[in-house]
Amino acid sequence: MSSSSENQNKTTDSNDMTVSQALKSKEFWLIWFVWAFMGASGISMISLSKSYSIEIGRKGVLLLTVFNLANGICRIFIGLLTDIIGARITGVMGYSFTAIGYLCLPHISNILLTCLCIIGIGIGFGTIFTVTGPLASDIFGIKHFGVIYGLIFTAYGIIGGVIGPPVSGMILEKTNNNYTIVFTYLGIMAVIGTILTLFIKEKEKKRKSILPTTTNNS
Repeated sequence: MSSSSENQNKTTDSNDMTVSQALKSKEFWLIWFVWAFMGASGISMISLSKSYSIEIGRKGVLLLTVFNLANGICRIFIGLLTDIIGARITGVMGYSFTAIGYLCLPHISNILLTCLCIIGIGIGFGTIFTVTGPLASDIFGIKHFGVIYGLIFTAYGIIGGVIGPPVSGMILEKTNNNYTIVFTYLGIMAVIGTILTLFIKEKEKKRKSILPTTTNNS
């Protein structure tokens, strides 16, 4: 019994990467850059929604409210979907909504379709917060999960926080409020984030037999 328990502990430990091992893995940097691009594209809508609402002749809080509701409510369903089909595929689907939403947004004038695009962007932003935890724990294990997840999250603050709202605002200023350019810029970042997610490899789940092993004493 003690030997079996020790073997199980060793198996569990072998599935947990150290911080150093995680940093040397391709998956860590793929997830890190996904956070940089998707984080930037998502957070930018918070700062752009008010000015764009006014630009299209609507109340300043309309699009921000739609974005926040989609971002919050979708996380329940994204979580359920993650349990069914996995975090990577769910991420690809959610991020695709952001890419489509941004790329279509400047080319439509109907307010309902505009809100639908904003919902897509909100879903993508909610998706990255929902799927990253399960994806990272599956790939890197849980022993050093806190530190590894914290390092992944630096992409959001260090890169996403720079290439997102500040650059989007600068583009608007330099182009005399040309939202087609800025939304295309953010849409391309979402496309890059979606493509990078396709290259992330999830660990294969191995089924373990629960039957005790027997030895032949004869």
